[in-house]
Amino acid sequence: MANKPANFPIFTELNEQEIQARIEKLANCLGNIPAMLDLPDLQVDAKCIAQIIDKVEKRRVYFHIFHNGMEMGELNEFSLYCFWIIKLSPFKHQLVQNNELNAKIAIKLLLNVVRKVADKENKSISISQETIQTIYYAFRYRDLSKESVMVISKSLVG
Repeated sequence: MANKPANFPIFTELNEQEIQARIEKLANCLGNIPAMLDLPDLQVDAKCIAQIIDKVEKRRVYFHIFHNGMEMGELNEFSLYCFWIIKLSPFKHQLVQNNELNAKIAIKLLLNVVRKVADKENKSISISQETIQTIYYAFRYRDLSKESVMVISKSLVG
């Protein structure tokens, strides 16, 4: 049983293929953000996206260790992507403030994943415009933790 730090292997960075696969998964859940936000010149910091992916993968290991082998799950995974998009602002556009833009992208991602998970679980969801505005406000202005974003997403699938 591994219960001392020295007994655990060191986390190694993902290789380029693994990073690319996760980028594609993230892009599929985001959809066509430039068109949805009417921002054709949207810039993406690829290094920042790779850093976000690395942080999410480290959290996957955390889940395994601290939750007795439990898998992180899709909702938690994408909640973490949302959290890190809010915090690290990998998306930029000259006409929109970074925190506004990244909060909008994070909420779009969250809603897309909530819908996807609800469909997989044969659950219906009903998210009001007021709820979306409340989450957007929280993403933009509140000091949220990783766990709070996970709880928000889980509560939407009910």
